Amino acid sequence: MFSTKVNSLYTKLTMTEKKIADYLIINGGDVDGVTSYELAERLGIGQATVVRFSKKLGYRMFGEMIDDAKNSVGESSTEIQESDTASDILEKLGQRTCDIIQSIRQSNDAECFVRAAKLIDGAKNIVCYGYTTSNLFASYLSELLIEIGKGALCEDNSILTKRRVFQLDPQRDVVVIVSKSGEKSEPVGIAEYARSRGVPVIAISNAGKNPLVEASDVHLKVLEISDRSSPAASMGTDAGLVYVVETLAACVFQCNQKLYRRQYGNNIVAAFSERK
Repeated sequence: MFSTKVNSLYTKLTMTEKKIADYLIINGGDVDGVTSYELAERLGIGQATVVRFSKKLGYRMFGEMIDDAKNSVGESSTEIQESDTASDILEKLGQRTCDIIQSIRQSNDAECFVRAAKLIDGAKNIVCYGYTTSNLFASYLSELLIEIGKGALCEDNSILTKRRVFQLDPQRDVVVIVSKSGEKSEPVGIAEYARSRGVPVIAISNAGKNPLVEASDVHLKVLEISDRSSPAASMGTDAGLVYVVETLAACVFQCNQKLYRRQYGNNIVAAFSERK
């Protein structure tokens, strides 16, 4: 999992942070029980830099990062080779997907899901937005919320989305933005516009700090693999997005199961009636 987290943020790391990451990947078997002070001494950098690096990767405590780096030693590579069979690909992508989901689980604080769910539960209108492929996941979240009776909608156009945001009530509505990188101008602009109008913003974005996170009230963390050298390089990351989206929807449902279960049942009956 340590390598997966590093890979997702490597291009955004400073030179000093890359030095830490490279050292732990290469020497993971020799860091058992090392303290932040000792690691800083080995690398000739400040202790605070080492601690901040562990936080940047999404670890709650420095020791968690060290344990993860140690346990990553000797793990089989999930990189897909030209000679791999379909069976090999099934195994590798299965392992990579499990690693990504576990990493996301480790990076997120359950309280953030509680806060996001309460905002959505108390909202009359929820506007969801995602840029390009991220819009698929924003749309999926919107559909999940509609199924339990929430007034959710998703636009794939930033101008139309801002018009929707303009109509929202800051006291009872919320905006959810999905952006794997958190750096594209469109989702960041919508988040900043919503915040300027007092509307709460929930960001589903990469674990590291980015402009979208800075403009949001709640941050739910996912992983983005920056390597685009081949189509297979980032495969598995979208499963992590689905995991976060479905966890959020489930937490909203948990806010008032009795109400949402009844509304969901009515929506299912209505849907089947329309098919007839």
